Order: sequence, then C-alpha cells, then structure tokens
Amino acid sequence: MFTPHIPEHDLQAAAPTGRRPDFHTLSSKMFDTYLSDIEQLLHHQLWGAALSDALALPHIAVALSDARQHSSGEQFKAWCATWVRPDAAMTAQSGLDSERLFQMWCERAGCSEQEAARAVPVPALRQLRLRRLARPMSPGCRPSQPKTSDADAAQAVEVCTLLVDAAQRWYTRRAARDDIVQANLARLAVMR
Repeated sequence: MFTPHIPEHDLQAAAPTGRRPDFHTLSSKMFDTYLSDIEQLLHHQLWGAALSDALALPHIAVALSDARQHSSGEQFKAWCATWVRPDAAMTAQSGLDSERLFQMWCERAGCSEQEAARAVPVPALRQLRLRRLARPMSPGCRPSQPKTSDADAAQAVEVCTLLVDAAQRWYTRRAARDDIVQANLARLAVMR
C-alpha cells in the first residue's frame, strides 16, 4: 500500500517537543586533552605535575556534574568510591582508597581537609578550560606508561593511571549523556 508524503508531517516531527534529542557526543575535546596531558606528563617523567592534575579529576568531575560547579571533600571521596576501580593486589599493596586519594589531593592543594568544604574548584576548572585550545593527540597515539624503580614515581604512575581510567569511565558512562555536565563544559569553553 502506498502512503503519500505530506511535508507538514516532517515539520511536526522536527518541532520541539519539550524534550531534547538523545544525542550527546561520547567525548569532549577539552576533557580528552586534559587526560592526554596527564599521560604526556607521565611519559616525560614529570611525576609531580601529572599527579597534581590527576588528583584534581574527581573535583572536576563533581563540579561538572553540579549546576553551580561546586565540589566538596565528601563528594570527592564518593566519586572515587564509585568510579575508581583499582586492581585488588595493587590496592592492598599501596593502601589507595578514596580517603587516601583525598588526603593526597589536600597535600598537593596545600589545604586541610576542613578547608576543603563545599566550594568551586576554580584552579582545577581553570586548568581544564585552558586545555580547550590545545591540539589533541592523534587517535591510538597514547604514550606508554614509564617503568620506574623510584617508589614516589611508581605511586604517581599508579594514582594517575587509576584516576585517568576512572575519569574516562565516568565520562563515557555518565557525563556524555548528562545535560548538566554538557552545559558546564560548554560554559567553560566560551569563558575567556
């Protein structure tokens, strides 16, 4: 049976229905570049810089998920507990958990756990925003993780790897389809 094409039906189908289409990108250039920068810092053995950027990832993720871009110590720990998936043998050996990761962030940020009350993580979001104009790495061009015998460097590689993997998992499984995250990323992209 032949059904005639009626152009008005196309217009009705294209009209806004109050719901946004279920189309979101599964990557963010700004976020991907931030993660690639951490991997590059590790590759070039800049352990401290890589660790500082990686430890900011939970605050960045929490702030991007909040309409007012706020984060807190408790939210940092909850994000780590949800998204960080360490190897059981690795965790037993290093003692890494959400509490320890938060303590490491406090040490790097130069603040006490009490000072880390609910606030906008401005330095972390500024670092993320600055990555928006950087050239992304070519697909499949991930630097290999360096091998080191230095205990501090090995811990930096371990922590960075855990947090980058968690951030990638968070973005792909949740943030790519979250309207608040996408709006906050867009807001950061247009800030000067």
